[in-house]
Amino acid sequence: MNLEGKTIVVTGASSGIGRAIAIHLSRLGAKCALIGRDEKRLEETKAACASEAFCVPMDFTDFAAHEPALSQIVERLGPVFGFVHSAGIEQTVLLQFVNPEQLRQIFELNVYSAIQFSGLLTKKKYRTEQQSLVFISSIMGIVGNKGLTAYSATKGALIAMVRSMALELASKQVRVNAISPGHIADSGMTAHMESTLSAEALQKIEENHPLGLGKCEDVAASVAFLLSDGARWITGQNLVVDGGYSIR
Repeated sequence: MNLEGKTIVVTGASSGIGRAIAIHLSRLGAKCALIGRDEKRLEETKAACASEAFCVPMDFTDFAAHEPALSQIVERLGPVFGFVHSAGIEQTVLLQFVNPEQLRQIFELNVYSAIQFSGLLTKKKYRTEQQSLVFISSIMGIVGNKGLTAYSATKGALIAMVRSMALELASKQVRVNAISPGHIADSGMTAHMESTLSAEALQKIEENHPLGLGKCEDVAASVAFLLSDGARWITGQNLVVDGGYSIR
């Protein structure tokens, strides 16, 4: 998979899956625009990249900042070939305790920002002749679990969103796909969630993944495939990368 010289925007690039994606894509020759809130951690990601990278510290839910940031990226790295939306919030809250503010926050980052930025990114002045967009969803957008009503709703929304977006953008030679990872053991978000669970609960999670728990690099490799020419005839799909969790 060769992404040599292609400009790819990665959100959530300051840590976890987003960082692993950016580093992996850079090793394939991509020029990565790294979006995240923490400038120091973005610089750490940049230092680990194997090719040119550009940090764009910003709150991705600040929709007014999207176009200035995109203009800056294009000026620095050139027209955008790829977009990977890895930024997201995980909430484990029982249904009776979910409140409107929590819903607003999780939908703004996980879904609304993805839609808004994609609308800009796919304008002719910002993109290359062909383009590929990849949205990091979750297996919880398919199977669900207790306490994840809001989170599952956002991840299911991404899966549904890519179908319509793919149809709308196909005439522009823009491909749109999602990836739904299972339990990724080495991501910061997962570590935070695991800190609230008992040893028995953690063992059950691992047992529910026939191939064992995943790593950030497993998701990164799948992203690289969907961005590459090897996936040139794939659009509107949700690639499940869950170690067999969903086939139990």
